[in-house]
Amino acid sequence: MNSKWLVVLFFLFTLVACDSEDDKKGRFLLKGNEKLKENDTKSAIDFYSEAIKIDPEFVDALYNRGLVYQRNNRLDDAIRDYGAVLTVMP
Repeated sequence: MNSKWLVVLFFLFTLVACDSEDDKKGRFLLKGNEKLKENDTKSAIDFYSEAIKIDPEFVDALYNRGLVYQRNNRLDDAIRDYGAVLTVMP
């Protein structure tokens, strides 16, 4: 009985460790979107930034972070993110 639980735990740890970069950045994007819905703009920026660390050309995260920066009147930061979006998708 004990060995069955060890096998199950090993499988779960292996499954978590095998997350692809796309899965990770997608989860950060979704968490950022949730925080934005809760009007927690600082956490939203943090989550979007984590997604961008994984993929610096992740347009959805760049655009969303730009929107949050714009909402917080951090216009230079917003312009930088919008510019990055245009660089990736002219």
